[in-house]
Amino acid sequence: MRQGRQSNLEFLTSVAHRWRAVGSASAAFLARTTNATLSYLSSILYARILNIEDFSSVISWTSFANLSAILLAVGVPTYVSREISRARANQRSAVLTAQFVFGTRMCFASAIVLVGIGFGFSNFVAFRAGSDQKLLPFLSFCSSAISIFAAYYAAVILAFDRVKSSLWLSTTPLLVTTSAAALIYFLKIPTAAVGIAVLALGGFLVAALIGRLLAQSETNAFASAAALTVSPSYISWLGRSAAIGINQVLASSLTQVDILLLGRVGAAEDTSMYFAASRLAFITTFFFVATASIIGPRISFLSSEADRSRLEKYCRDMALLSFIVAALIALFVVIARNRLLALFGDHFVLASPLLLTLTLGWLLSLGFGFSQIVLVMTGFEKDASTVLVSTLSINVVGDLLVIPTFGAYGVSWVAVASMIWMASLSSFAVRRRLGLKIDVISALRARS
Repeated sequence: MRQGRQSNLEFLTSVAHRWRAVGSASAAFLARTTNATLSYLSSILYARILNIEDFSSVISWTSFANLSAILLAVGVPTYVSREISRARANQRSAVLTAQFVFGTRMCFASAIVLVGIGFGFSNFVAFRAGSDQKLLPFLSFCSSAISIFAAYYAAVILAFDRVKSSLWLSTTPLLVTTSAAALIYFLKIPTAAVGIAVLALGGFLVAALIGRLLAQSETNAFASAAALTVSPSYISWLGRSAAIGINQVLASSLTQVDILLLGRVGAAEDTSMYFAASRLAFITTFFFVATASIIGPRISFLSSEADRSRLEKYCRDMALLSFIVAALIALFVVIARNRLLALFGDHFVLASPLLLTLTLGWLLSLGFGFSQIVLVMTGFEKDASTVLVSTLSINVVGDLLVIPTFGAYGVSWVAVASMIWMASLSSFAVRRRLGLKIDVISALRARS
């Protein structure tokens, strides 16, 4: 009788946990979709408010500043989120507090460097184009400096299982800037590029202030005075976070390399066709990427425990759930591909074969599960980076070989091969390092 009750309790606990996981993943998907929608709306509003020259300047400086922020953040948000999750699992409040302080100080250091870079570029622009454009690069880099704090606090809150708070905190900057831009547009308030840059700065500042309050509250509630006796090893921690930062830079490079090479070596029509097809095919991964953004701390938490079977089961369940949703999204993209491509223009319908190829590639790669995030959140970020370096090398060499002959079609084939290579090699690394089988096929076999 007692065993039966225990079995029922375990079953109910498992069901409740899965529903919480589904709820968190759905919230992440909703937040990501909201971000994409707000980004699209804000771009339209900026284009309507500004003239072509100002709009181009805003986009260029914002992109450059955001890329610089990714480099200078050196993986601190992800690293600290991982370590805080481990400290919570082991009830090490002193280490948790020390990691939070380390992350905050690193954010300050990165922000100071970004502001300095922005000041340098502002003087350069003033020298080349006049003082009327001087503030734009400076404000853009200031926004990116504040965005590091916003991303860091969102990661810390997520490590305390405050999933929805973390997700909507990441939406706050776009929500603020889009609302302000809409107000400016409908009230017909005269605004230059500098005004738009001020809006972006204000949005990130609001998110950073709210995030600071929430993160400090969660840390104080868990931590104890024992943190004062901890001797932090900042150099060692910085080395580990830098390894994660390199991984994130490589992952970002993979999303851009096809377009960059095709734009340099291929024809303009091929570039535009591939751009439209790749952006639409990426919709297939929305739920998967949204889920990956929230399960990291949970993976780190479970990896700190002795029972690896719980970690394996959690990763399998989330991989299977995400793959099913991705398959449904892929089916929608395939059925509506011509109408979706026609949104870019009638002649973009010719990119239909590209869209089919890339969508299939994404779906096949997602079948290997969350291998990259598992490697990073369990301390094997160097293995994850090695996989990304080999994938990036295959992508670059393959693109350069096929573009002269096959154009965009050749690039799509190389992209699919690179996706499957990265996913399968990452899955193999997880099996070799952790002894876990977390792909979708393994999940289906476990259920059968």
